[in-house]
Amino acid sequence: MPDLPVTIVLPSGGARAAEMPDDAPVRDLMAELTSLLKLPTVGPDGRPMGYRIDSKALGRELREDETLASAKIPANDRLILTADITAGGTPLDQSPRVRRLMADYVLLKELVAQSSLITFETRGVHGTPAPERYIITYKCKGIAGIDKQGRPKFASIHQVQIYLHNQYPQRWPGLQWLTPIWHPNIHHLNKTVCIDAAWWTASRSLDRLVIMLGEMVQYKNFHDDPTKPPFPWDADAARWCRAYRAAHPGAFPVDTRELLRPGRVKVKQETAPRIRLK
Repeated sequence: MPDLPVTIVLPSGGARAAEMPDDAPVRDLMAELTSLLKLPTVGPDGRPMGYRIDSKALGRELREDETLASAKIPANDRLILTADITAGGTPLDQSPRVRRLMADYVLLKELVAQSSLITFETRGVHGTPAPERYIITYKCKGIAGIDKQGRPKFASIHQVQIYLHNQYPQRWPGLQWLTPIWHPNIHHLNKTVCIDAAWWTASRSLDRLVIMLGEMVQYKNFHDDPTKPPFPWDADAARWCRAYRAAHPGAFPVDTRELLRPGRVKVKQETAPRIRLK
């Protein structure tokens, strides 16, 4: 993935030097730039905002499916970011946000078709063409709490609500656990969920998040060390986790099953664009 030196001209008129991969689709580059540059994704009227990239050297807009290499962008070209001022007037099902939501919906349907341990329902759609709220159900072994002696109380049904707010995917979705849970990175009282901010990028798809949350339930994924990031979210659960692991080596994961059936897993390499701003 060769990196191409370019200058990015911002909607505000400023400019940033950058190195961008020349074989990533423009749609992925735009998602990454929106996140890195913290560009707004919602206009003053509350409607989704999109952006376009124009090449000064070519004198035209770059298509979403193009790469910088296929478009023959020269080194040190000036790539001009422009807010899509027509986004608010386009049909809702053609906005960048709805296209992303629909893509995530398709990926989630494919995921549950490959799993006997994960199902989902949609909530609060209210006529929009793509779901914005999901209830994910995991049918795997996890820890719902502990008894007075500190012994884990196991459960086999776990649910989390995922809300795709207006800043998604530049920011990770809203997450609220719905069932009793005992995990260092999920607060057992207010049921909020902490994920590693360094792990989330705009190009990270929703199905990958759903898998990660399921692996948290199974205790394949947890962070209980208060001295190293990502830090625990529930101090009580983290303290218990450290002590329990010390007393019971090999106790975790509590469920070793794969969330996806191995025979039907589609191996997909995640190719997040590697944009380096200067």
